[in-house]
Amino acid sequence: MHSEHHPAPVFQGFRPAALPPTIGMHTPGSAASHPHHGTCSDLLPPLLQDFERLIGLQPTMALVQRWGGLRIYIPTPDKVTPEHPYAATIGVPALLQLAREYGGLPHFQLPRAARALQALRNQRIAADYATDKTARQLAAEHGITEGQVGRIVAALGVTAPARRRRNLVG
Repeated sequence: MHSEHHPAPVFQGFRPAALPPTIGMHTPGSAASHPHHGTCSDLLPPLLQDFERLIGLQPTMALVQRWGGLRIYIPTPDKVTPEHPYAATIGVPALLQLAREYGGLPHFQLPRAARALQALRNQRIAADYATDKTARQLAAEHGITEGQVGRIVAALGVTAPARRRRNLVG
């Protein structure tokens, strides 16, 4: 699905002038000292790290899942309504928070953050596998193979709950 039409350039490190330049910026070595090293947040581009700071990881990732890779426009706070498409995805309070920082600025491309989305998916798979779902259930739910589920949970050091392991043996 590649087209010859090229979207407007991505604003690298784009942020309102009111924000200090270090917020959301990933500097070499900063990941090692970050308390959540290895989390989805570490994989986010700087713009999305700032979104996460403002509205949290889940709403940020919901925006990315729905509009990642597209040019977006954040409305000014006075234009935020419950009917706004972004409000339907992240809620009015979160959209208002983004509108206070980014409202009215020129359209900009929302990063796809494919690595962060995959890491988030893998964390969900591992959590579900460790509690109540089988590899078969998770493979069907996420559209991947049982082997991929096995590799994901092994890489994350997750095992099935003891009650499920006992059922496999007996």
